[in-house]
Order: sequence, then C-alpha cells, then structure tokens
Amino acid sequence: MTVNTGAVMAATLANGGHCAITGDNVLNPTSVCHTLSLMHSCGMYDYSGGFAFKVGLPAKSTVSGCILLVVPNVLGMCLWSPLLDKMGNSARSIKVSYQQEKPIFGNVIVFSKEGVG
Repeated sequence: MTVNTGAVMAATLANGGHCAITGDNVLNPTSVCHTLSLMHSCGMYDYSGGFAFKVGLPAKSTVSGCILLVVPNVLGMCLWSPLLDKMGNSARSIKVSYQQEKPIFGNVIVFSKEGVG
C-alpha cells in the first residue's frame, strides 16, 4: 500500500463506499458502517481505546507506519511515518492526529438531546 492508495481507501470509506476517484459505488454502505465501527474500536492495536478517547475518529494502523484516518462524510487520509511506538503504531502519525483532527472535527460520537439510540 502507498500513501496515495491508502488515502483513496480512507476517502472511499469516508464517502460511504463511493470511490473518491471515480465516484463509483464500490462498497456496500452497511459494510462501510461495520468497517468504521471496527476501526474505531480496534484499529489501533492495544492503543485503540486511548485513540478513540483522544481523537474520536475511526482509524487503522499498519506495522509499516501508516494510519488510515476517516472523518465520516468529510474526508479520509493516510498518514505515514515509519517510527513505531511501543504499541506498534506510527508515533508521528498519532501526534498529527492529536494536533490536527480533534480541534477541527471533534469526536464523531455525538448524542442527541433525547439520549442514545
């Protein structure tokens, strides 16, 4: 995977399964929802819970130093830096996620005034 292909994959997930390049519907919306849920809950190895609380966005880390980061209905990006932290995630990409994403987009899990569900 390259940063470019990772960015297209992340953007396609952010776009509900419509390819970010062609606009073709390439993924089932239900599968996208399930994938984003899994990315949010376990995509960052042992740091998934901490990342979910601090960044609040679905992400998938790779052992090559990539992090796919998705802001549903907004954008997807691929961050890459090969220096891994003790949990196997890209240390610099996590720092970029902290500094850039949360102040701009906030946590994607928002509850209505009526409560959950």
